[in-house]
This record gives sequence, C-alpha cells and structure tokens, in this order.
Amino acid sequence: MDSTGIVGCFIVLSKTLDFKASNSILFRIEAIVFDFQPVNPESIEAAISILSRKSIRGVVMQRKLKNVPKQRCWMVGSSKGNNAMEMAIEFNSSWVTGLRVGFHDCRHYTNELVEHLTGEVQIVERFTSSYRS
Repeated sequence: MDSTGIVGCFIVLSKTLDFKASNSILFRIEAIVFDFQPVNPESIEAAISILSRKSIRGVVMQRKLKNVPKQRCWMVGSSKGNNAMEMAIEFNSSWVTGLRVGFHDCRHYTNELVEHLTGEVQIVERFTSSYRS
C-alpha cells in the first residue's frame, strides 16, 4: 500500500515480434501487463477486506499496453526459458487467487512471477527501496 492507500504493483512483459516487409525487417514491441488484484477492486467489500487484512477473492489480470511505461518501470532481466509468455501463463494457472494484503497480494505475485521467469528474487523490495532513495 502506498501513501495514498492504494495497493498497486504489476509486471510488464515485453516481447519483440519480427515482421519482414520487402527485404527489410520491421520490429514491433508488444507489452503485456500481468496483475493480481481483487475481483472487484472498487467494491466496499474489497476496501473492508484490504483495511482489515482479511482474505478476498482475487484474479490474475492480463492485458496489452500500447507502450511500455516511461516511469516507475524497470528492466529486471531476461527470461530463463525460451517462451516467457508460456511460462507466465503456466505460472498464472497455478497461482492461488485468495488475496490477503501483506500475506498474499500483488507484491507476492510480482516477486514470484519474476523469480519464475528470470530467477531474480524479492524484486519488488529491491526496486521500491531504490526508488524511494
């Protein structure tokens, strides 16, 4: 939870796609965001659960972005596998969706997904502490 009381963290997975067009190669970067949040994050039930640190039903979200964010976005590393998207989808299918702030929330999701993809550990804490400094 940040100073505004909003819980938020996510991971951006960028994937470069190559296209050939008359002897030249064009590159397009596709940015996919994965996030773990309450099923209905704006509901009163979600607010009460977050404030009381009780469990609430969560959901893993996946969506495309037009661009990679320019602020508060860090390059963590490269995937240790051949297909990061498949690895992320596999990870998401096994993620337990009971959300409890401070125990099993978006920070835990981000840390574990990044570790699954890159081998980097406790990435949220490392980057948020360096961002605050």
